[in-house]
Formats: sequence, structure tokens, C-alpha cells
Amino acid sequence: MSGDPSVLYIKAILDAFTAAIFAITLGIMVAFIAIPQTLVQLTLFFLAMLVLPLTTPDMRADFSALGGLMMLMTGFRIMGIKSFPVANMLPGLLLVMPVSHFWAVYIAH
Repeated sequence: MSGDPSVLYIKAILDAFTAAIFAITLGIMVAFIAIPQTLVQLTLFFLAMLVLPLTTPDMRADFSALGGLMMLMTGFRIMGIKSFPVANMLPGLLLVMPVSHFWAVYIAH
């Protein structure tokens, strides 16, 4: 959304390591998830151009914070430290920006 591809490069490297770990534990089926994952990521990439004008820096920061928290929880799950239900947190990615906007407009002003 920011136009800076460096974040995408870093995330691609993290995804490669995560995919390797999942491939070791889950087998060849991990390779087949690449097709729908690519479609979802391309859709998000193109929708970002439509969403960016509607967002504020605070909304984007909240979205990034949630993404970072989910990545941390995924790491804990992969390492076997704590098993968080990360898939249950995916709807939060859709809700974080409207909630952030509501908070900024109606509560924090």
C-alpha cells in the first residue's frame, strides 16, 4: 500500500522459510497451496490501490500492528512455544481498519 516494495521482499523471504517448515511437517501438499495463495495475494495487491486513498496513517499503522502480532503468534506456534489459533484471527484483518477509523472519529477526538 505504501509503494515501497522492500516490505514485500522481506515478507516473501519469511514466507519461503515458513513454507519450508510447513513442507517438512505437512509434506508435498504445501506446494499446492501456492496457487490459491498467489491468487489471494494478487487480489490484495490490486485492491490496495483502491483502499489506500480511503485510509489514514493511523489505520495503516493499526493494520501493520495486527499483522506483526499475527506473525509473532505464528512464530510461537511453529516453534512449539504456544499454540495460538491464528486462523481465528484472520477476520481481524478485515475489521481492524473500520474499528480504527471508528475509534479515531468517535472516541479519541
